[in-house]
Amino acid sequence: MTLSYTKLIDSSGNVIYIPNKNILLETIENLSQSKFNKIEINLSLPLVNEKTKIDNFIEKLEKNLKKNKLISSFNINFSIEIT
Repeated sequence: MTLSYTKLIDSSGNVIYIPNKNILLETIENLSQSKFNKIEINLSLPLVNEKTKIDNFIEKLEKNLKKNKLISSFNINFSIEIT
Protein backbone atom coordinates (compact mmCIF):
# COMPACT_ATOMS: atom_id res chain seq x y z
CA MET A 1 0.00 0.00 0.00
CA THR A 2 1.33 3.41 -0.92
CA LEU A 3 -0.16 6.83 -0.24
CA SER A 4 -2.06 6.94 -3.52
CA TYR A 5 -3.02 3.33 -4.32
CA THR A 6 -3.17 -0.26 -3.09
CA LYS A 7 -1.64 -2.97 -5.27
CA LEU A 8 -3.27 -6.43 -5.36
CA ILE A 9 -2.28 -9.54 -7.27
CA ASP A 10 -5.06 -11.99 -8.17
CA SER A 11 -4.78 -15.78 -8.38
CA SER A 12 -3.89 -15.55 -12.09
CA GLY A 13 -0.99 -13.19 -11.40
CA ASN A 14 -2.73 -10.07 -12.72
CA VAL A 15 -1.78 -6.86 -10.93
CA ILE A 16 -4.69 -4.68 -9.82
CA TYR A 17 -4.24 -1.10 -8.62
CA ILE A 18 -7.01 0.37 -6.48
CA PRO A 19 -6.89 4.09 -5.68
CA ASN A 20 -7.01 4.51 -1.90
CA LYS A 21 -9.85 7.02 -2.20
CA ASN A 22 -11.97 4.16 -3.63
CA ILE A 23 -11.24 2.05 -0.56
CA LEU A 24 -12.49 4.85 1.66
CA LEU A 25 -15.55 5.79 -0.42
CA GLU A 26 -16.79 2.44 -1.76
CA THR A 27 -17.68 -0.96 -0.39
CA ILE A 28 -15.18 -3.67 -1.24
CA GLU A 29 -16.41 -7.24 -1.02
CA ASN A 30 -14.04 -10.17 -0.65
CA LEU A 31 -15.83 -12.81 -2.72
CA SER A 32 -13.28 -15.48 -1.81
CA GLN A 33 -14.60 -15.31 1.77
CA SER A 34 -18.22 -15.68 0.69
CA LYS A 35 -20.09 -18.89 1.45
CA PHE A 36 -21.53 -18.76 -2.07
CA ASN A 37 -19.76 -19.88 -5.21
CA LYS A 38 -20.73 -19.59 -8.82
CA ILE A 39 -20.00 -22.22 -11.41
CA GLU A 40 -20.65 -21.54 -15.06
CA ILE A 41 -20.66 -24.42 -17.51
CA ASN A 42 -20.92 -23.72 -21.24
CA LEU A 43 -21.99 -26.57 -23.47
CA SER A 44 -21.93 -26.56 -27.24
CA LEU A 45 -24.71 -28.72 -28.58
CA PRO A 46 -25.52 -29.30 -32.24
CA LEU A 47 -28.78 -27.74 -33.41
CA VAL A 48 -30.10 -31.20 -34.28
CA ASN A 49 -30.58 -31.98 -30.57
CA GLU A 50 -34.22 -32.30 -29.72
CA LYS A 51 -35.65 -30.11 -27.01
CA THR A 52 -36.66 -33.20 -25.03
CA LYS A 53 -33.04 -34.39 -24.90
CA ILE A 54 -31.93 -31.02 -23.56
CA ASP A 55 -34.80 -30.99 -21.03
CA ASN A 56 -33.82 -34.50 -19.88
CA PHE A 57 -30.22 -33.39 -19.43
CA ILE A 58 -31.32 -30.42 -17.30
CA GLU A 59 -33.58 -32.68 -15.17
CA LYS A 60 -30.69 -35.09 -14.53
CA LEU A 61 -28.42 -32.19 -13.62
CA GLU A 62 -31.03 -30.86 -11.15
CA LYS A 63 -31.39 -34.30 -9.52
CA ASN A 64 -27.63 -34.61 -9.07
CA LEU A 65 -27.35 -31.12 -7.60
CA LYS A 66 -30.19 -31.84 -5.14
CA LYS A 67 -28.41 -35.02 -3.96
CA ASN A 68 -25.24 -33.09 -3.09
CA LYS A 69 -25.40 -32.15 0.60
CA LEU A 70 -22.83 -29.37 0.13
CA ILE A 71 -25.16 -27.49 -2.21
CA SER A 72 -27.96 -25.71 -0.37
CA SER A 73 -29.45 -23.85 -3.33
CA PHE A 74 -28.81 -23.51 -7.03
CA ASN A 75 -30.11 -21.96 -10.23
CA ILE A 76 -29.88 -23.40 -13.70
CA ASN A 77 -30.05 -20.85 -16.49
CA PHE A 78 -30.34 -22.00 -20.06
CA SER A 79 -29.90 -19.90 -23.16
CA ILE A 80 -29.46 -20.54 -26.84
CA GLU A 81 -26.81 -18.67 -28.79
CA ILE A 82 -26.70 -19.10 -32.54
CA THR A 83 -23.42 -18.10 -34.15
